[in-house]
Amino acid sequence: MRKILVTLVLCSFMARLLLVWNSCWAVSQDLVAARACLGAPRPELREASRHIDRARSTARTLGLSLRSCLNLTGTRIDLPTEPTPPKVLLPLFDEAARTSGVERELLLAIVRTESDFHPDAQSFCGAQGLMLLMPEVAKEFGCRDPYDPRENLLAGSAYQARMARRFGDLSLGLTAAFAGPGCVEKYQDLPPYGEVEEYLSKVMLSYLSYSLS
Repeated sequence: MRKILVTLVLCSFMARLLLVWNSCWAVSQDLVAARACLGAPRPELREASRHIDRARSTARTLGLSLRSCLNLTGTRIDLPTEPTPPKVLLPLFDEAARTSGVERELLLAIVRTESDFHPDAQSFCGAQGLMLLMPEVAKEFGCRDPYDPRENLLAGSAYQARMARRFGDLSLGLTAAFAGPGCVEKYQDLPPYGEVEEYLSKVMLSYLSYSLS
């Protein structure tokens, strides 16, 4: 009887291990596909977004990071190396991710693309700070000083979280936060603007780099 029980436990363990490995393999293949979509002559942004969303969902179900899934399967993806933000900002990214539910790596990618980690950044249209918040967005989310890194990150991450919940898809949520939700609602898809396409391509590629490095 004891041998039978041991055999059953081992079989159950092996079945579970195989299930985890297969799921990690699915994650790795989605990430490989996303990288290929982003590296195409004309990046396939919605398709890349779908692959990333599916990989994130599967990894979250497993309780593993994207990096862990790749390491488990031995998959390697060629990605550009992204700079590490100033150490003084790292705890602020952790806090913003924790309070908003937006992944730390995604916030890093957004800020890298928006301001290159410069708290005093300002765009030609008047957006300010690390996440280049428009004044009305900063005010709505309680950011009194958009050049204060903590206030900017907390407000910007909360806004990004709202757009993500509203539109679901990674690429649509990013576009809504970047160009405004009305832009996404008008086209019911990604708007055909080169600036938006360039922004999404940079953010998603940077996100993969931060998540997998």
